[in-house]
Amino acid sequence: MRRLTLALLPVIGAACPAAPMMKSALPWAPSLSSLEGWEPVHHRMEGQWSVSGGRIYQDSQDQGGLTEDCWTALLGAQAFGDMTLSAVIQPLGEGPGDSVGVVFAWRDEANHWRLRLDSGWDSPGASRAVLEHVASGERHEIAQRPIDPLADFAEIAVVIRGETLQAFLDERALFWDIALEGGATGRAGLLATGAGKASYRGAGAEAARPVHPRITMGPWMSNITPESVTLSWVFDRPMRAQVWLGPEASEYAPLDLPELRGEARDHWEVTIPGLVPGQRWLGRILYGAAAIDGTPGWDVAGNFSFRTAPADAAASFRLGVWGDNRSDPAAHRLVAEALAAEAPDLAINVGDVVTNGLNPHEWREEYFEPAASLLASVPTLIAIGNHERDADLFYDLFPHPGRRNWFALTYGSMRLVVLDSNQPLRPGSPQRDWLLEEIESPSFNAATWRVAAFHHPPFSQGWDSPGYDGEPRIRRHLWPVLRDARFHLLLLGHTHDYERGELDGVTMVITGGGGSPLDHFEQRIPFMTVFDASYQFCTVDVSPTSLDFAAKTPSGRIIDRFTLEP
Repeated sequence: MRRLTLALLPVIGAACPAAPMMKSALPWAPSLSSLEGWEPVHHRMEGQWSVSGGRIYQDSQDQGGLTEDCWTALLGAQAFGDMTLSAVIQPLGEGPGDSVGVVFAWRDEANHWRLRLDSGWDSPGASRAVLEHVASGERHEIAQRPIDPLADFAEIAVVIRGETLQAFLDERALFWDIALEGGATGRAGLLATGAGKASYRGAGAEAARPVHPRITMGPWMSNITPESVTLSWVFDRPMRAQVWLGPEASEYAPLDLPELRGEARDHWEVTIPGLVPGQRWLGRILYGAAAIDGTPGWDVAGNFSFRTAPADAAASFRLGVWGDNRSDPAAHRLVAEALAAEAPDLAINVGDVVTNGLNPHEWREEYFEPAASLLASVPTLIAIGNHERDADLFYDLFPHPGRRNWFALTYGSMRLVVLDSNQPLRPGSPQRDWLLEEIESPSFNAATWRVAAFHHPPFSQGWDSPGYDGEPRIRRHLWPVLRDARFHLLLLGHTHDYERGELDGVTMVITGGGGSPLDHFEQRIPFMTVFDASYQFCTVDVSPTSLDFAAKTPSGRIIDRFTLEP
């Protein structure tokens, strides 16, 4: 038997209020203490709706294997036009072919609209949201979208304005600007479908909050130079946008950029040129409020700040470093917020920012949401790890120079070389050829500090599966090149701990304690002199005369501190 939990939260009104209304002000707040005022409707299945403990229950009976369009609904008595209708849902069973949702614009059994969430349990990866219009008894699938399996409570919402519909799942847009053919006026209620035994329960009738556009990932910044930065963010639906920027909040001004004059979209990437080097900038992202309530104007979706790179090689700056933050968003949030509090000017993550880069939701849940405060205030780079899976999303989301996975940039007196240690580095490989050209470049040789960042360490003394001591292919193909080029510092990850060592004049730091399960096993490698199995981040204060390095836990404990001189 499959069980789903429902909580119906209907709000009916002519317009979405600026703040939630009290229950007493609702035109429709159906009682959950009894089924009075509700009407059950059954189609090719026997639904048993009941109320207990302030919750609505529905138990559908086995119909002998019938699978074609069997459903039951529980309808409110009144008909409405404009409305916001929400339902909170939780699956509790494991039967195939079931779905749950809401029904609206109900005229009769043969004419109504419904939004349902298919379980997909009978076909892994097939969970989806489906918007249907039933007209003259014929079902028409208007739109569908894959969703994550419903392992916990989730809220669906339907917003109707005039004859246009928007639909959301946990405040993230599913469908928008859908024309409601046949009109939007009708009754609304709960919907349950399925051929096998299933039960559904619901609780609560209260004012639903307005479902305004929101930024689901970002804002974040990359490609920082003395005169420009690339700003990115993702809305929960296609929206028009503006960016305001100024050296102080009182001097905000809208930017007139080609990217901002185009059509509405959800993933935005805007390059801002013409900036002053070394200046602190404050900015805001706005969305077109007219797309929500018909009122002309703009509303704030998010704030960001950053400092442009210095044009003077003599300028001092702070670099932040963290990595291997996958798996535990709560731990990652502690690390990222502590690093943000250190106010770095630039930050780099040494890889494995998600558990599986092929899963879109992990970029939001494991990287963007926990690191939001850091990403909105510091331009960041990523040295791609193995868990990113070389996914297209990595290249779509992070516009590194050339949109490549290996690149170099000059920041103050530092030349930072970022490599992809997942890709070949043997003689004749494209990445190695590029690295050899970079080492001969004027930019590299003019820099006071030569720093490299990549994921897999050449040497490591910590791994909870004993026997790992680093990457043989990195030792064989990359280490001699970096050693001979006289790099000062290597920033590394992959091992979930903090380690430091020095060999042949090159200092190596592993900072893999950003949120992944920590490694506690320690084997002795003579030139690796520091080991600590704690969540951590690092700061590097860079000037032309010194490089001051500190590794800290989120609570502020100093793990390691050292200074390098040119």
